[in-house]
Amino acid sequence: MTTRSMALPALVLTLALLAPSAHTASAQRQQAKPGGGGGTAPLDTGWVYHYSFDNGVRKIFRSSPDGGTQGAVAGAPGEYGLGPSVGMPSELRHDGSRWYLAIAYDNNDIVFPGMGTQGLAAGEIDAVREGDAVGTRLTNNRSACIALTPSNASTARPIWLNNAAGTRDASVSWVGVQWADQDSNPTDCETFVGAGIFRADLVYTGGVVTGIGTPVLAVPLGMRSDGMPDVVDFGWAPDAGAAAYTLTSGSSGGALMRAVTGSPLGSHTQLAAGTYYDVEWSPDQDAAAAGLQTTIAYTGWSSGGKVRGGVWGIQPNGSGVKLLAEAKQMTSSYVHYSPMWSPAGSHLAYVEAGSGGGLGFPGIRQVRRMAKDGTGNAVIVSPGPEYSSVLYGLGWTDVD
Repeated sequence: MTTRSMALPALVLTLALLAPSAHTASAQRQQAKPGGGGGTAPLDTGWVYHYSFDNGVRKIFRSSPDGGTQGAVAGAPGEYGLGPSVGMPSELRHDGSRWYLAIAYDNNDIVFPGMGTQGLAAGEIDAVREGDAVGTRLTNNRSACIALTPSNASTARPIWLNNAAGTRDASVSWVGVQWADQDSNPTDCETFVGAGIFRADLVYTGGVVTGIGTPVLAVPLGMRSDGMPDVVDFGWAPDAGAAAYTLTSGSSGGALMRAVTGSPLGSHTQLAAGTYYDVEWSPDQDAAAAGLQTTIAYTGWSSGGKVRGGVWGIQPNGSGVKLLAEAKQMTSSYVHYSPMWSPAGSHLAYVEAGSGGGLGFPGIRQVRRMAKDGTGNAVIVSPGPEYSSVLYGLGWTDVD
C-alpha cells in the first residue's frame, strides 16, 4: 500500500454533501460497469478500509475482500486533534497493533508568506496506535518551517510506504512546502525553500513507532498561484525508487506524471494525458520474476478522441494503458476514485459514486473490488443501517 488517496474532483466533493437515498440491489447492478467477466485470480486476503460519517462523527470502517465481514473499527482515529484528520492504516500490524498516520492541526501560529488566506498551519504527523486517544508525534514542522499542505483543496494525509529494500511501513510521505526562518522569530518563516513530496524513514523501537529520520524533499514540484504545491495525489513504487503523481489544473486534476531515479527524484515524465486525480502504485505482482512487476492505477478522464473515465491501469514505462472499470455518465453524474491495491497486487478496490438522473437511479457511494485486469468486478460495501454513505477509501491492508 503506497498511498490512499482522498483527492477528489469537485463533482465528488459535491456528492459528499448529499445524503444518498436508499437503493436496491437491482439499481446497484444497473449502475455497475465491470471491467470484464467473472475473473479467475484467487481473491487476495486482508482488510479494505474506508471512512464515513456515523451520526455526524467520522469513523473508520473495514471490510473483508469478499464483503462478508465488515463494520466500524473500534479505536481507529476517525477524527483526531483539531482536525478532522482521518488516520491512514498501516499495511502491517506493529507490536501487535494496527497504527494510523493522522494530522494534528495544533500549531496554527506559524505564518508562511502568501499562505495566510489558505488557512495553512504547520500541522504535525502523529502515529496513532489503534485504541489510543493520543498518538506519537513524528514531525517537528513548526521548527522545520514546513507547511504540511492539502494534496487538493480539501484534504491532507500522510501515507505509509516502503523503503529501498521493500520493507513495508518503513517510511512516511506527505505533500508540503518548506520555508526558512531568517530572523529567529518562531512565529514566521520568511524565505521559500521548496515544495513537493516529502518523505522520511520511520523509527521503530521494539516494534513501536517512536519517530522519524530527517525529512527530505524527495520530489520537488512547482507552486500554484494560490500558494499550494502543484500536485493532486501521489504514490510510490514498491522499492521507493520512483513516484507517480497527478498535477493540478485549476481546481481539477491534470496529467499523470512520473518521477524516477536520483536524490531528489528527477526525470519527470508524462505517462498519460487527461484529467486525472487519484494514483496508486501496486505492490510487486510477481515476486518470483526479475525486477518489479507493477501497475499504476489512477482515476479520472482521458483526453482527445472519445473521452472515457473511471479506474485506469498503466505500466510504469507508459505502456499497457487499460480502462479497468468505466464510469458511465449516462444522464447522471458518475465517478470512481480511491483505488486501493491488495497486499499481493492481485486485486484492486475503489469507491464508486453517482447521483440520480433521468433514468431514475438514486445516489450511491459504495466500494467495489475487481481483479487487477478488471475482471470479477463486484460490490463489497454498500450503505447500510450503520452509516449512510462511503466517503473515501483508505487502503487495503494485510491480515491482522
